Amino acid sequence: MIRFQNILLVMDGLSSDADAIKQALSQARNNQADLSVLLLPPSLPASFASRQDAFEKGLIEQAKSRLDEAVKKLRLEAATLNIEYCIERGDRPATLAIRNVLRNGRDLIVKQAAPVADGKGFTAADFELLRKCPVPVWLCRPITDPRDVMQVAVAVEPSSSQVADPELALDLLKLGKRLAEECNGRLMAISAWDFPYESSLKHSAFITISDADLADEVERWRRSHHAALQSLLAKAELGDNVQVEHRRGAAADVVTEQVESAGVDILVMGTIARTGVAGLVIGNTAENVLRRLPCSLVALKPAGFVSPIKIGG
Repeated sequence: MIRFQNILLVMDGLSSDADAIKQALSQARNNQADLSVLLLPPSLPASFASRQDAFEKGLIEQAKSRLDEAVKKLRLEAATLNIEYCIERGDRPATLAIRNVLRNGRDLIVKQAAPVADGKGFTAADFELLRKCPVPVWLCRPITDPRDVMQVAVAVEPSSSQVADPELALDLLKLGKRLAEECNGRLMAISAWDFPYESSLKHSAFITISDADLADEVERWRRSHHAALQSLLAKAELGDNVQVEHRRGAAADVVTEQVESAGVDILVMGTIARTGVAGLVIGNTAENVLRRLPCSLVALKPAGFVSPIKIGG
């Protein structure tokens, strides 16, 4: 099961980061992990350059105050939390954050999702983090549900031929289970299936297939996919405390529609379909989900992913 030991909370020091602060502190407590706060503020105009140091010192003090306040509100034991603070300058915050991860062996980034106009999807800077960061990325949005009714969901594809790493799907489910247990204990697993040849076979001018035979083949595909999903869930040892949504349709449509209809608060999903290529773009399905997602996201990459960002690049 994935456990985080060296968490990085990324803040700009200017926006509201209340949700990210809460989740980072909670994960530090639940995992007994170290927590580092990386402030990435914008540089002041050249005419105010002499005041940059004082500006940054003030941001660090403000961040400490906000985390101290959150510690009290969450009723955490401050003495058990090991928190350090640092600040870096630059015009590519995602790059700075990833270099910090690589340089210091971080295993989770927590960040407030930057605001978007309709509350769905993520900004270009957040997408850069999702594309290039080698460790899990948690982009936080406000959660209004109380803990005992929070909904955690995992988007999962059970067919090992379609995922980069057979272990990734298991990691997603096991992490989702742990996050669900930290709130209401119930997990939702969302999986989409489809028979991509139905339309072409039904209307083919070259072969003739009866409606009954075609329906049988569609059902065979459904059963095969469902069996693979059940096998995956059993390997993840989720027990009975999981709600399975096995739906037909394009994966991006199924996931986003289920997230919205069920009021999912946190979605756990993988973001890349293959390994071994530095900076490989997000897979098409994941990209389509991310552009429409209204909730918090915990995104994992398969083993072997190589970030295009280098420590001294």
